[in-house]
Amino acid sequence: MTSKTLKLGLFLLGVVLLAGCRPSAPTTDSTTPSDRTAPMAAPADTPVEDADTPAVRPIIVDVRSPEEYAGGHLAGAILLPHTEVADRAAELFGDKDAPLAVYCKAGIRAENARQTLESLGYTNVTNLGGIDEAARKLDVPIVTDQVEQ
Repeated sequence: MTSKTLKLGLFLLGVVLLAGCRPSAPTTDSTTPSDRTAPMAAPADTPVEDADTPAVRPIIVDVRSPEEYAGGHLAGAILLPHTEVADRAAELFGDKDAPLAVYCKAGIRAENARQTLESLGYTNVTNLGGIDEAARKLDVPIVTDQVEQ
């Protein structure tokens, strides 16, 4: 075998091998095996949505003091200081099955508010913990009356 024939053979072998590396032509089923697996369940405190049921965002309730609220609160939050929950819940939340999500600075007052709301017959109350944790869980910014933080 001459060196010219050997070089030609190696060249053709390289072309054949490289041809196997190109992406295959698209098929009618464009899903990958991982696309066909069942979806993972969402965390319990995450609104779930499917084709028939849109996600239901909770009513966000800040149970801190008015001064703390003025210093920064979750966008869309209603101020209901924890000391007023028992007296004002019915005035603010008519539907006792509506999803309520309470938060404070660290979670302690929010837990007290959650327990109070449940004792009043509210059935869908979640303690989001502190403001930073609540902002992450709901993917909502912390705002003041004019400026986002």
